[in-house]
Amino acid sequence: MPAGLVRSGDFRKGSPILLPHQFGNPVSLPEPFGNVMPQSNPTLNSNPVTWLPSPSHFGNQVAFSLQVVPPVVIIMRGGSQTTSVVLTNLLGSNSATLTYSGAPAGVTVSFAPNPDTGTSVAMVTVGASVPIGKYTIGIEGSASGVNVEWTKIHLVVVSSGVATYSISGNISGAGGPGATVTLSGTSSGTTTADGSGNYFFSGLSNGSYTITPSKATYSFVPTSQNETISGGSITGVNFTSASNAYGIELNNGSGLIELNDGSGYILLQNQN
Repeated sequence: MPAGLVRSGDFRKGSPILLPHQFGNPVSLPEPFGNVMPQSNPTLNSNPVTWLPSPSHFGNQVAFSLQVVPPVVIIMRGGSQTTSVVLTNLLGSNSATLTYSGAPAGVTVSFAPNPDTGTSVAMVTVGASVPIGKYTIGIEGSASGVNVEWTKIHLVVVSSGVATYSISGNISGAGGPGATVTLSGTSSGTTTADGSGNYFFSGLSNGSYTITPSKATYSFVPTSQNETISGGSITGVNFTSASNAYGIELNNGSGLIELNDGSGYILLQNQN
């Protein structure tokens, strides 16, 4: 019986039970494997057990989701930068209190507003003595003390003498995930959009850039965008994808012509 798939039940003969659990009195605990030692019962005929839901149990439904946009922040030692923590209501939770963990000494994160009711701005501040490197900061959102969700901020700390920035955005539609995004201009490079269509370029200096998405059988609106970095990162460079798949099938046996425009079939009767 996988842990967490049920929250209460009557364990009977044949049910797998992990030792050192002993049987007898009903118990109520936060964790299914944290059972104490109730009075001994030599049989498995009946042992009602209940426990409280916890995010660590498999099978629990999450009432909301969290996403950091952009997920990567590049900050000079002694500086600060913001990113957004976006909350999406899934099963009735439209507010969550945010906390963070795992930040290196000298790095702090503040949230406004907190609780997060849709979009909260996370201000990441890096002390002057924080070592140069890459760090992952965990972000936890809790609602009603029961529903908990996690996300991450990826922090890159650079020397105070070198200022670099980022460009990020989202590609919506079926062509977004896995799309290739090309950067040209002051610097050049390519990246691949993630499973949600998000992409980002980091380590960019001040200058002019062109961002162009591409993917076989898809078109994008707009086809490209021009952006200029001037002392700060750029977010929200977004695109919309649409399928370009077309096909024609001829069926001489039935006299039908099928035209596939990428979203469905249109049947045309051959009148000859």
